[in-house]
Amino acid sequence: MFCSKCGTKNSDNSKFCAACGARIESNHVREQQPVPDIIPEAVVPETAIPETAAPEGATLEAATSGTAIPEIPLPEIAIPEDTLPEVKLPETIIPEAFTPNMKTADISNGYNSGSGEKVNGKQPARKKKIWIIPTAVVLVVALVGAGYFWGVNKTPKEEADALKQQEAVTAAPSVEAAVTNEIVQELKFTQDKLKVNAGEESDMYALLSSSNIEKGDLIWSSSNTEAISVDKNGKLTVNQMGVTVTIKVTCNSNNKISAICEVTSASEKDSLTAQLLALNAPGAKLESIDITKDNYSPAERNKSYKWDTALFYTLEEISPDNAEDGLINSYDIEKKQLVNDGTGNKMEYEIYRNPANNIVNKIVSIEYLGDYLKISDYYFDDNGKVNFIFVRKDINYIPAYANPTIDGERFYFNKDVLVKWRTVKEGKQTNYIIGGNEKERGGNAGKVYLYDDLAEKKQKAYDKKEKEMINAAYNTYQVVLAAKGISNIIGYVNDEYGNPMAGAKVKLYSVEYGDYLLELETDGNGMYSIVVPSKDAEYNILVELNGYVATTLYGIRMDKQSVGVYQENIYLVHANGSSYDIELVLTDALNRADDYDGMLRLDNAGVQVRPGINNKTGSVYLSAEADQNGQVYVNLKEGTYTVEINKTGYATTYYTIVAKEGINNIQINTSPLLNEDEIRIVLTWSDNPKDLDSHLFTPYDSTSGDSTYHIWFGNKADFNGNNLDVDDTDGYGPETMTINHLGNGLYKYYVADYSDCSIKNTSSTAMSFSDARVSVYTKDGLVQSYYVPNNKEGVIWELFEIRNKRIIPIQRYYNNIDDKTWWNNEK
Repeated sequence: MFCSKCGTKNSDNSKFCAACGARIESNHVREQQPVPDIIPEAVVPETAIPETAAPEGATLEAATSGTAIPEIPLPEIAIPEDTLPEVKLPETIIPEAFTPNMKTADISNGYNSGSGEKVNGKQPARKKKIWIIPTAVVLVVALVGAGYFWGVNKTPKEEADALKQQEAVTAAPSVEAAVTNEIVQELKFTQDKLKVNAGEESDMYALLSSSNIEKGDLIWSSSNTEAISVDKNGKLTVNQMGVTVTIKVTCNSNNKISAICEVTSASEKDSLTAQLLALNAPGAKLESIDITKDNYSPAERNKSYKWDTALFYTLEEISPDNAEDGLINSYDIEKKQLVNDGTGNKMEYEIYRNPANNIVNKIVSIEYLGDYLKISDYYFDDNGKVNFIFVRKDINYIPAYANPTIDGERFYFNKDVLVKWRTVKEGKQTNYIIGGNEKERGGNAGKVYLYDDLAEKKQKAYDKKEKEMINAAYNTYQVVLAAKGISNIIGYVNDEYGNPMAGAKVKLYSVEYGDYLLELETDGNGMYSIVVPSKDAEYNILVELNGYVATTLYGIRMDKQSVGVYQENIYLVHANGSSYDIELVLTDALNRADDYDGMLRLDNAGVQVRPGINNKTGSVYLSAEADQNGQVYVNLKEGTYTVEINKTGYATTYYTIVAKEGINNIQINTSPLLNEDEIRIVLTWSDNPKDLDSHLFTPYDSTSGDSTYHIWFGNKADFNGNNLDVDDTDGYGPETMTINHLGNGLYKYYVADYSDCSIKNTSSTAMSFSDARVSVYTKDGLVQSYYVPNNKEGVIWELFEIRNKRIIPIQRYYNNIDDKTWWNNEK
């Protein structure tokens, strides 16, 4: 008999299976029971199968694995015998290893499922009980069984072929695996269109989304490189305004993969607006410089080197009468502002560029150290190599080159080697020299030491100083030239009584583009400061505040030479509908009257009045003519006006007046016409302080001492035609100076608050509230006006310099006079 559990054949008398040890309960299972290979559709309609003798709760086991199939409740259904189809089962050998755990009835031949005997040759007429199994289970059993039977019936060759086929299928990747392992490359910009401004750094790579493509495998191109170019790293350079180009990036290793972006450069107006917004945004800071950063090293020391004098002695004006020196006075000057990383101090730079070749040969660094200035003059040859450095401290920036008598340090270089280090203290020199050739070159006074003779400590100090100054020079050269130039338009808004007005709206108007580009408000001191790019431009400013008459300040001109330009004070008057009678007295700024006290009056001078400040070309509000005493009376509504004065033989002059309560007499000065190479400087102010003084430094006789080239109340004239014409000591002015023979050298002009200098009250603010104004005249008339900064502590106001007959604004303010006796000498 066969074991019903494992299918092993055992002897008829066995009680337990010899193979698996299972109990053998029945001896009536036939050894060979025909089982169909495939159950025909006609055998069991739907899900019915022939009745079996499976006990209640029986389970089916998988034919090949022995895994138990979950128990399924089998309902009993009665089917009439005559409805069962006749099925002929094929002859199929059941292997010994397989014994179904169920009894199968041969319905077609009428066998008794228990004994296998027929009853009268037929199956008895009765209702049959059969097990109904769900179709899915039947299919699983059928398929598993069929697969098992087919497998065991294969020949060895068929089994080998089947095994090879199975290995081939296993080795071949599925479709899903092929898709998953494929490397997908893609390029795409995060935006299809981009607007860029000139001067801004635009990185197209930052806008690129790439998959499986390295940055180095990208090729960038522009449809119009003359308008907007792109480098190999995706950085844009805008060369033209208001143009649109297509920027394309392509994968170098697969040029079928690419992406494009439409890039439009902003118009000049839009670009300027964007710059102004960025420069004046809250928290915007100046660019910085790390002067001492260790970026450079001295060259290998050669003791035969000596300093080349040619650069210094052709740039600086050693002798005003020598046409071969002083070339620096013909150079173009740019000014920039930075912040010292190490100290946090403000740094101003003057950059001297040769107009013939556009090469920078000198940079002056001015660092603000509280009451003092640290001034460093860097000289570079045409190849950008440092040649000479002069470092000193001073209370004011007075014209000076490295005169041997001036205290400070000098550093002489040749091919990045420090060949001499000179210190001057209290006029005494000490020279440290690298070798004999530099020593023999001469020019040394005081003590001289050769490097080889120095103690080790001194040699290390020399080496350290050499490296320090090499880095200072080249860090300055690289950073300053690369920095963006900016300027400041600075001014104050007051009410008619002189009180600061906070919160007034200040709108910046571009004359070039005919539109307002920026709006901000005055601070608690009534101050506004507008940062603009350093370039030639003209602006107007409109100031508004509810309840007051709006005022426009016209004609603010900026350029690369301007850093901080203070504007005339703006006075807002209450809008109350009132009008005021004002007497104007017109006078000569140079000549005093013979038959009455004061300056000569301008009879019959023409007067034109326009609304606003410095309004020289707008609509005329009122016209009048002065009488024989130079007096004219006008009636004006409340507000601010520009008065234009015209008289034959005199320069046309413009002057601001305020129509308000309490003002009924205003004096206006103008200068007689000038000839070529003549300049006149006129200082006026209010009644306090009583005495302001003009100081003019000229290029003449500078080697002979400070006083000989300095025109002031202590030295009112020189042999070169520079004069202090009028020295007013009781308020208002005018105080007038004239340069009668303008040379090519350097002139500098200052105003000193003598009233406070004389009592050493150097922190006084009196001059800053004096409404001091300086007017500069040439043969072309009034060419420049300067206005004292408001609310400043100090007694020295540096206004401008004249180089190569060009007027260059400066506007510095100092509160230290130290040992400069000319500021406070007794009169």
